[in-house]
Amino acid sequence: MTGAAEPLLALQGVTGGYGETVVVEGIDLALAPGESLAVLGRNGTGKTSLLRLVMGLADLHRGGISFAGDDISRRPVHARNRAGLGFVPQEREIFASLTVQENLAVAGRVGSGGDWSADRVYAMFPRLAERRANRGNQLSGGEQQMLAIGRALMGDPRLLLLDEPSEGLAPVIVEELERAIGALRDEGGLAVILVEQHTRFALDFAPRAIVLDRGRIVFDGESGALRDPEVLQRHMGLAQ
Repeated sequence: MTGAAEPLLALQGVTGGYGETVVVEGIDLALAPGESLAVLGRNGTGKTSLLRLVMGLADLHRGGISFAGDDISRRPVHARNRAGLGFVPQEREIFASLTVQENLAVAGRVGSGGDWSADRVYAMFPRLAERRANRGNQLSGGEQQMLAIGRALMGDPRLLLLDEPSEGLAPVIVEELERAIGALRDEGGLAVILVEQHTRFALDFAPRAIVLDRGRIVFDGESGALRDPEVLQRHMGLAQ
């Protein structure tokens, strides 16, 4: 972690999963305000479950989770969202029957006076501006992903959790998402945790990375170290 003395997000000995099944175990992790973190690992190593534990969508068995100095370990999902956690799930989960404009309006925090508005989302994703009257089920996969990110931003989060945003998308769309997410990082103030199978995307995005294996952190350090194919192979069993 870099910067602030008190982390924005802190996980201490976090073990959890679904029901009695343990998916992640003994996770100690701290993230500073405005810090970006890439989460890497093979399929089934607990990357998505880690995000879902932070968001309150998986079962916490042991350990604690704090956000902005408050213990959120037992808070429901909606309370974590109001506290400043935004989540873009792998499945996107936009409202298929609502228009782009309506999806964003529903997600906006009434009376928050926050930084994010539909116009700002449209400036980030011009494709959405062109399709603001289209329903969610009339959008391409890439446009749905842009809408899912825009909807999360409408809640004015302090920490954005992104789960596999590039999955199944054409390279040109992935490049557009990389640009937009990179702009979020560069503007500062918003912390981002990115779970991503495409290692180049992840390592280019975040200066710090962790690697999960069998639900445990086996690497936590500078992303640059994972550009060495031998280091990446050792921790992930994958080629870059």
